[in-house]
Amino acid sequence: SLSRSRLVQVSNTNNKNSLLGYNLGPITFRTWDFGGQREYYATHQYFLSKRAIYLVIWKITDGEKGVIGIHNWLVNIQSRAPNSPVIIVGTHYDLVKEFYPPFYANELQNMISDRYMSDAVDADKRGLPKVVASVEVSIKTRHNIRLLANIIYETAIEMRSPGGKDRLLEQKVPATYLALEEIVSILALERKSENLEPVLHADQYRQEVARMMKERYDLVFRDYSELQQATRFLHENGVLLHYEDAHLKDLYFLDPQWLCDILAHVVTIREINPFVKNGIMKTEHLLQLFKNTHNAPMDVQSYLLGLLNKFELAITWDNRTLLIPSLLPTEEQLRAGYLGWDIAIPLRSRLKIRNHLANDSWKNAIKFNFSNELSFQEFNDSQNNKVKSNDAKSETFPLCKVTAMARHNQSILRILILSYVPSGFWSRLIARVLADESVIDIVRSFYSLPSYAHNDPLLIDFLNNVKTFWYCWQTGFGLRYLDTFLLRVKEFSLINNTNLESKFVSSSTFKNYSYPYDYNRIKFYLSQRNDNKQKSKSTEWCEIDISSQSSSLIEIYLPNQTLQVETCHYQEMKNENENRFVKNSYTLEPNMEMLTKLLVIIVEHIDTLLEDWYPSL
Repeated sequence: SLSRSRLVQVSNTNNKNSLLGYNLGPITFRTWDFGGQREYYATHQYFLSKRAIYLVIWKITDGEKGVIGIHNWLVNIQSRAPNSPVIIVGTHYDLVKEFYPPFYANELQNMISDRYMSDAVDADKRGLPKVVASVEVSIKTRHNIRLLANIIYETAIEMRSPGGKDRLLEQKVPATYLALEEIVSILALERKSENLEPVLHADQYRQEVARMMKERYDLVFRDYSELQQATRFLHENGVLLHYEDAHLKDLYFLDPQWLCDILAHVVTIREINPFVKNGIMKTEHLLQLFKNTHNAPMDVQSYLLGLLNKFELAITWDNRTLLIPSLLPTEEQLRAGYLGWDIAIPLRSRLKIRNHLANDSWKNAIKFNFSNELSFQEFNDSQNNKVKSNDAKSETFPLCKVTAMARHNQSILRILILSYVPSGFWSRLIARVLADESVIDIVRSFYSLPSYAHNDPLLIDFLNNVKTFWYCWQTGFGLRYLDTFLLRVKEFSLINNTNLESKFVSSSTFKNYSYPYDYNRIKFYLSQRNDNKQKSKSTEWCEIDISSQSSSLIEIYLPNQTLQVETCHYQEMKNENENRFVKNSYTLEPNMEMLTKLLVIIVEHIDTLLEDWYPSL
């Protein structure tokens, strides 16, 4: 979790300790210590400011895994505070010799340099910030502690305003700005002591600031514009928080730590927030969540949902349900098959609005057996697959057996190659897809009913009541139809990828066609038009480097499988003592128009999201 804000003074009064040979005297830093718990990752972004130095801490004894783990932190910093200076700090240097050979620490530093520091000019194109140094330290032996202090000090001296030449520390700060800082702190303390939330509306903020400025300092702001400039300055320095969003612009959050604590209640572990289950929470439970919280927000709905949506902490797509991306299961957890980790979000109830042709006598009497003959069975609980019996009489009737049949040569796979997957991409994409009601109509008509099957009540009832869900995890989602997928979209990790056999890939004869592919073993080429001096134009193919440090892959997969449906029931004859056993078999082919529409919808959502939020990609 986040520690309380604390001031740490780093004084370099001796020029000999300065690597640059000069100093500006003591510098006071307001520091925030971000914990490493994954549940709190989403709350860190409130404190990512352009006027800050970032220390990314990793444990040297974690080896290459630790170096790779730095990447996500760097991408998040760049997305919130572009081109801010970052210092990578490796800890536990004194333990390296106990676990690794003497040269290993240097190899790790070379790895950091190659991945994050070698191409400083184009770092932003890979979603990385400006890494100014990487240093190894040991608290136990004090190894390089003074060096780290000097690097921090001199990085602060060299910081300049975006697009400007003047050093930030040499900028003149108006007296009114400093007075406003004091007033904000006083107002926050007063409101909390009265058990009120440290939040002011725009009118309150202007009135209270004007009154206290005059009473305490005999100062005034010339106009509202100057007050807003001072407020923006304090926001950039982490003193208060104020956003220009339409739903938040009239609110001034006087205590950033309080705001973080409040929002952390939503994204935290189940012991603190019992209303969330694997990333899903009802909006009506927000009031109950903060019921006994000190200085709790008076009106949760007024701004909390806006803040949760702004920072992708929790996203609502139907005004009733919150999706909390940081609490969704990871792909690794789903791969392991832990019970209770799968997140199934039903398609809207409109899917059930069909013309039920089935006879009422069949209702609640049909037994469904489903088996999946696909070699690829991602996130498929084997317990859901019923064992088929060859003895029809041993089955309970009426019965409908469904088998998904693989057609690997007709499956559709689309790959998007990005420089990097930006922060917030998956939460925003999942929210957009879940809110898209056009998917309902596509699923309703996804499988074509054979003309000769319209009189089979069992088959009609099966199609009317088929269960379709969205399955979501932190880096992907899938559209589940019965116990198989119509669609799956996921981020493919190029780091430490191994195509190991698991329940994801069966040992059938189709093993070579199974997904996911090992993309590290596939070469990608880009076709480029080459306009040379001659009039003739030729096309050149160049290989694309998809190494883990330069590219990310997003995979859109539609298996395009057929369904073999077998219905069995006894039909009453005129003679009451005689019943005729009726068994019908059908092959349901995917409707190619619906399959194409589904692909188009997903691709358009991705393209629009990238254009709206991440145009640099």
